Amino acid sequence: MENENEGFEVVDKRRVNESGEASGPATDQDNPVAAQTEDLTADDYRDEESESEGSDQESVNVVSVLVYMLTLLANSAWQWMGLMINPSSGKVEQDLEQTKLAIDTFEFVAGKVTPYIDPRLQKEIQSTLSDLRVNYVEKVRAR
Repeated sequence: MENENEGFEVVDKRRVNESGEASGPATDQDNPVAAQTEDLTADDYRDEESESEGSDQESVNVVSVLVYMLTLLANSAWQWMGLMINPSSGKVEQDLEQTKLAIDTFEFVAGKVTPYIDPRLQKEIQSTLSDLRVNYVEKVRAR
């Protein structure tokens, strides 16, 4: 029985503030970005030529960098909306000007990268953009 848990690691992903109350999304289902941007990783969009050359060091093409950038922009927008904890400060912060800039930049980059990615990822990016916009409008109205 003692070796039953051997080889397993327990990772607590709950977010709790100093007073012990939940602060921020606890699960991917509560966090719309985590669920959508999980698939926005650029690993599947690496330059195929670098793989065929057989080099030890994989080069990353511009499309994969832009897809990764979209993930960063979406997460930044959620943080500046006050819907996610800012990891650098550990606090929930709201700055709707920063949010708007992040969303506008997300939209611009999405427009540039869309012709180079598969339809499934295009749909996920558009869904994330829609979610960002809806939540931004709600935050502006609540002001």
